[in-house]
Amino acid sequence: MKSKRIKYGIVVLGFFCFFFPGRSIADKEITILSSNYPPHIYTENGDIKGIRVELLTELFKRMGYKYVPKIMPWARAVAMIKEGNAYGICSIWYKPEREEFLYYPKFPYVLEVQAIYRPVEAKEIPYRSFNDFNGLRVGTIRGFSFPKEFMKSPLFEIQTVATDKQNFKKLAMGRLDVVISDSIVGDYTIKQENLQNRVYRNKYNYNEGFWGYVAFSKRLPDGKYLAEEYDIVMKDLLREGFYSRIFLKYLNRKPDKLPEERK
Repeated sequence: MKSKRIKYGIVVLGFFCFFFPGRSIADKEITILSSNYPPHIYTENGDIKGIRVELLTELFKRMGYKYVPKIMPWARAVAMIKEGNAYGICSIWYKPEREEFLYYPKFPYVLEVQAIYRPVEAKEIPYRSFNDFNGLRVGTIRGFSFPKEFMKSPLFEIQTVATDKQNFKKLAMGRLDVVISDSIVGDYTIKQENLQNRVYRNKYNYNEGFWGYVAFSKRLPDGKYLAEEYDIVMKDLLREGFYSRIFLKYLNRKPDKLPEERK
């Protein structure tokens, strides 16, 4: 009788492993790597918070997993994913060559738009190219990638600092004419520093943006399953308005654009 129960148990276990292969990591922690990037993700009083944290906590909860955010320098995060030392990374742009080590879901995490910010007394810039910054002092963030032509242009002065907060304070004090920043980060910084009456977001952006993804390592089991489940739950969060409500909480506005399924 005992032998029959054991055989039956093996058959049932085999059934679930065949039809639900992704459940091999059910009830386990899913570590997702990110660089420090408020309000997407940041540390406050020892707790990791942000738009990304609230969104992914709910998303993975619905998938049956516990989301564990981990903040580290970007280059190190990418290296860890390649080595299979974490399940996922966020927010990473889609590049075909990265599919060698990543499973990308069809739905991205967020659209990352580089916006232009100006002092309230300054006119709008009808931006077409960076030549429109002629004669201006332009604030950028150390480590952000700009074209060589931009960085070496003799038409304007580039001032580079470590944080967006520094740039926006310089802009408000009249020490800069332009700040280029991620629109989410920029709008959040203005709100946090109460600079709404001193700086504004230009109507025309520096670029139209790039979609950032939560992508999963191919070096670990269940990566493909996680990407597929991610798409199902993200679609629900978008339909229910949960995604937009998080942006309203942090920015007092909806996202520039809702995630769209990659073809």
